[in-house]
Amino acid sequence: MAEAWSEEAFDEARARAKTGVVDAQGVHLREGQLARLITRLPRAGERPRATRIDLADAVVEGDANFDGFAFDGAARFDGAAFTGAATFRGATFAHDAAFSRARFEADACFAGASFARARFEGARFEGDATFEKARCERIADFELAHFGGNADFREVDLDAALFSMARFSGMADFREARLRHGSFARAAFVGNATFSACVFAQLADFGDATFAGYAFFSDCRFEGPAHFQGSLRIAGDAWFDRAAFSQEALFAGARFEREATFARASFAGFTQFAGASFADQALFGDARFAGDVDLGMVTCGGQLSLSRARFPEARMIGPLLVDDWLTLDHATFDAPVRIEAAARVVSCDAAMFHAGVDLFTRWADISAEGADFAGASLVAALPAAATLGDEGGFLGDERPGDGRRWVRESQPTEGYEPRVVSLRRAKVARLTLSRVDLSGCRFASSHGLDELRLEQVQFAQPPTGWRQRGRRWGRWTRRRTIAEEHRWRSRHGHGSGWYEPPVRGPDWLDDASEALEPAQISSIYRSLRRGRERERDEPGASDLYYGEMEMRRMYARRRRTWSFVRPVESTERAILWLYWLVSGYGLRASRAFASLALVIALLAIPLTFWGFDPTRGYGRALLFAAESSISLLRVPEAKLTAAGEVTQIALRLAGPLFFGLAVLALRSRVRR
Repeated sequence: MAEAWSEEAFDEARARAKTGVVDAQGVHLREGQLARLITRLPRAGERPRATRIDLADAVVEGDANFDGFAFDGAARFDGAAFTGAATFRGATFAHDAAFSRARFEADACFAGASFARARFEGARFEGDATFEKARCERIADFELAHFGGNADFREVDLDAALFSMARFSGMADFREARLRHGSFARAAFVGNATFSACVFAQLADFGDATFAGYAFFSDCRFEGPAHFQGSLRIAGDAWFDRAAFSQEALFAGARFEREATFARASFAGFTQFAGASFADQALFGDARFAGDVDLGMVTCGGQLSLSRARFPEARMIGPLLVDDWLTLDHATFDAPVRIEAAARVVSCDAAMFHAGVDLFTRWADISAEGADFAGASLVAALPAAATLGDEGGFLGDERPGDGRRWVRESQPTEGYEPRVVSLRRAKVARLTLSRVDLSGCRFASSHGLDELRLEQVQFAQPPTGWRQRGRRWGRWTRRRTIAEEHRWRSRHGHGSGWYEPPVRGPDWLDDASEALEPAQISSIYRSLRRGRERERDEPGASDLYYGEMEMRRMYARRRRTWSFVRPVESTERAILWLYWLVSGYGLRASRAFASLALVIALLAIPLTFWGFDPTRGYGRALLFAAESSISLLRVPEAKLTAAGEVTQIALRLAGPLFFGLAVLALRSRVRR
């Protein structure tokens, strides 16, 4: 325990102070004694100069004012206790400044101080600690230091700043600081921490650090490696917007418990977020990843946004588990990339995939409006049984967010298959869709639809059962349909059951500007049909052809032209209507056979009354009509009147016609 000086000892110390030496090791200096000592120090101009000062383990009562002092020799304050304010404003330390285990019970100010080497390991700052614009040529050691109040390190210039296992109870302010080697491993920031516009010239190490408040790294420059990996935890918002990482940036295993922003950040070297977790939003808008990037097994409880991000070299994104949106809008990928994600929504509107993409998703609603699939690309379901990552089964078998944040609107399937909701204005000539739900997909203005490949996809179906169709009741033909037709029929009163979930799509999908006419919808069907024909999928092409003809018929029925071409249009409408009625556009064999039977039954009536000489009963006439329609070469013998011969000619024409339509329909169903 420090003991006070006697009067004789104090007088001897004052006498030695004239030589620039203050030796009060282990002494309890009463209030005012330190000031009386240091006033006896020699001066160079206005600056007091100390050849050697030793206050190790001393107790200093009252304020300690060393402002402007020049410590030319050793300066020992190890274990010293300052009960009042301690100020070293503008002081210079030519040799080691030793404050290890020192205790500052009030405010401590080292603003503008200059150190050759600063040793503050284990020091305790109970009040505010100010090091604004301080400089250190060698190591500034604050390991295990405790800052009970605010810590102000603004604009400091430190060669090697060691804050490992330091504790900042108040605000830690390192704005515009320059730290050649900054180590904050296992440091604890209880209050907010700001490193805005800070420069780390060699290394920034925040491994296993804990931020209980906000962490601001906006506009930081990391000229060397940046380590934020391990058990790093940031409980408040994390801001890395406009940060520049010149070498590797490691965030593996980091935990962000609120919003994390990396907007407009640039990553020049290897970037790793493997195993990182974001409890809220993770925003990487306009970020640039010049090197390889590892986002494997990243979890995000909110939106994960990579909008307008640039990936010149990235070849693998994911696997990602996102409770809300995975946003890739306007992102650019220069190399072939594989993306694996389970999310509520995957939006890659206007994204550029210069060398192609393999997008494997689970459960997601996928929007790719205006996307450019310039290289060979694949959008497919990620099987639930897939093993991902070293631990296996990272994405699990349940939709992300179930019971917590979301359940996908209008879930179209019971499985894991994603749903493509829009390909409007996208370039899809080199795109393959596999095991996805296209029941609500919009194809308007897509480029290259005739080259789009489809594998085990699910289209929407017309309403089932007997329903009111306009002014009459009937059943809709089962076939593959697209969302544009559903929307048009719903808007034009074609009965209930059209344009309902999941065809309608999610609420966020903008359909306000989409009002396609039947001719445009027919063109979409035509392009899709050509693609199916190229893949030799005759049943699929038949369904799309049916939709194409339906829209042509609707277009012909709705036109109102008051010109000399109106008779031609009326004929076209009649032909399309008859083609649909008697054979379902050559795709429904049952209709063709039913139409043939109806024609035979009807034409048997005039044969009964006017066709035979002498007349016969309806049964005989019906049998003769059936024989005439199916006898291509040998005509059944009977004595006919002129009217009977005309009727027989009609039957001989109708038979092959309807048989041909039936065979055509059967062929389209069984051909591969």
